[in-house]
Amino acid sequence: MKHWSQSTDFQHISIPVASLKQKVERAYYKCRDGDAAEAQDDLLSAECRMRQAKRRKQK
Repeated sequence: MKHWSQSTDFQHISIPVASLKQKVERAYYKCRDGDAAEAQDDLLSAECRMRQAKRRKQK
């Protein structure tokens, strides 16, 4: 399976997005700010890629 950053399928990317959201929440809950910030960066990238893929699919 491709890493989400190599995918252009929004459905494929939506799975890691959900996982990354949970990772951010857990890190903040455990006061691991560095881990949370890193996961947040990944989440923002994945969400952006997912939105781009959705727009491409709708065209």
